[in-house]
Amino acid sequence: MARPYRIKYENACYLATLRGKDGIGLFVEDADSAHFVELLELIARKQQVILHAYALAENTASLVLETPKANVSMFLQGVQTAFARHIRQFYVQSGPIVKGRFQAKVIEKETVLAPTCEWVHTLPVRELAFDHTPAKQKAFLSTYRFSSYRYTCGLEEEGITDPTQLLRSYGSPAKKRPEKHQQGCETMLGEEGDAFAKRIRKSPLAIGSEPFIQDLTRKHDALLAGKSVKGFRRYGKNVQGIARMKVVEAAAKGLGIDKADFFVQQHSSIARPVVSSLLYQHAAMTQQEIAGFLNLGSAAAVSLQIKHLLQLRSQDPDLDKTVSKIEKDLTR
Repeated sequence: MARPYRIKYENACYLATLRGKDGIGLFVEDADSAHFVELLELIARKQQVILHAYALAENTASLVLETPKANVSMFLQGVQTAFARHIRQFYVQSGPIVKGRFQAKVIEKETVLAPTCEWVHTLPVRELAFDHTPAKQKAFLSTYRFSSYRYTCGLEEEGITDPTQLLRSYGSPAKKRPEKHQQGCETMLGEEGDAFAKRIRKSPLAIGSEPFIQDLTRKHDALLAGKSVKGFRRYGKNVQGIARMKVVEAAAKGLGIDKADFFVQQHSSIARPVVSSLLYQHAAMTQQEIAGFLNLGSAAAVSLQIKHLLQLRSQDPDLDKTVSKIEKDLTR
């Protein structure tokens, strides 16, 4: 079979995997893992990707994600490129850091979202605690920092994923859903994990029911033959951002301020953090381009503005509501 064509369509859900090149550990120190998680959150917001689950091990990152804008390649390449800068700064100076292409298999969300997220959450146990007893494996799972497991199970108050759809798949009662996910992950550490691994390997394209896999295989073959498939994206189709001044005008209107306020330094103001985040997410601008446009000096300054806004939004529901309304108005 020829190299699989990247399957992309709106609201597709994927099991994605990044593996470091042999001899290069992606996550040598805890600081590397923490930086990768920050990049996931930042770039997911920019690309409007929904993260259902993630987990990091020594040389592997595994994600369950959904792409309302059919932009899986843009998202994963953005994460990979940004993290490569970090690796080259501290460990190696040249060459690829990821082994081959990233893998992204489409999953049938209605049937396998829960087991796929359970599989991802147990990645650190499989990679890092393989020789532990079952009891120690469960303890390792519940204390490991660099996955969304603890947030999904309610063991942490903050996380970068949205586990709503995952937990909903466990049915009623709602208050038992986190516990059911925990039980599912613990079951996945045994023979259930071996069975699901075989299910993952069954197709190079998809994970799900037989009709789902057959349908995607048929569409994939058509794309590979150069045909168009309704609703599916072709290679080379660029995503255009919203005009930068339109973003500025929408931000000014939403915040009730003058457009000029975005272009001058104002201490303790949320104006520039808000517009920096909106330009990065909706105008298809790089952080360096935003820095030049807003006279912020450097891409690092833009990054700090965006991170500052993320922190403020988590602490201020009214601000979060205001920014969400601006984003909604921009995408109408």
